[in-house]
Amino acid sequence: MGRITPRRRRSRRVYQPVLRTWLNLRQRISPEPQDQETEHPMSASTSAKLLDKLKVVKQHLYNVWHMPDRFDWMEPLPAFHRRWVIVATVVLLLSLLWPYSDPQDARYTPEQTQENEAPLQAGMQNNDAPPPPRVAPTNQTAANGWQEYHIQAGQTLAQLFRDNQLDVNDVFAMAQVEGNDKPLSNLKAGQEVEIQHNAQGQVIALKIETITNEQIEFRRESDGSFRRVR
Repeated sequence: MGRITPRRRRSRRVYQPVLRTWLNLRQRISPEPQDQETEHPMSASTSAKLLDKLKVVKQHLYNVWHMPDRFDWMEPLPAFHRRWVIVATVVLLLSLLWPYSDPQDARYTPEQTQENEAPLQAGMQNNDAPPPPRVAPTNQTAANGWQEYHIQAGQTLAQLFRDNQLDVNDVFAMAQVEGNDKPLSNLKAGQEVEIQHNAQGQVIALKIETITNEQIEFRRESDGSFRRVR
């Protein structure tokens, strides 16, 4: 009798498609493990670079620390003393080269700076102040055109002319012939000055009374200059 061949089991045919389907679904659902696997080489490479740098730094520090061992001129000293001699020398050089602030600057406190700024601000306010008002003549005599003025504190004859809208060049012309006693240049506060005008408002004469009660007069000439009468 012939031998009957056994039948093949169907379990393998069913198992293999199910296994493939399960593997495909697993890859689609959870792809994260693949990403993590790709990230591991990167982290390993960065850590390796850091370790290499640390080794290089450590080697440099080791060479610097043992550098004094090769100094022949420090041969009598042991290695420990050589290192600390160099450290002390470096600290001394840094202390000499380190910038420092002048201790005198600390003396100036904020209160002192405010006190110094106060006069400056007061001076600026005085400069911004309007000019003094025009000094009105104390007495007028319409008959002969004489007007009386009084010198204010800190005021000169040129300033008096300027405040009253008179020609300042007349003051310079009279100063050329005022003489050695300089009566126009030595006017004091409160001193009286009399000025005579013509019909056009031009100064034709000026009289002052000195501290010694001396009368001094200047008169205009035909050429525009002035001469001292007395």
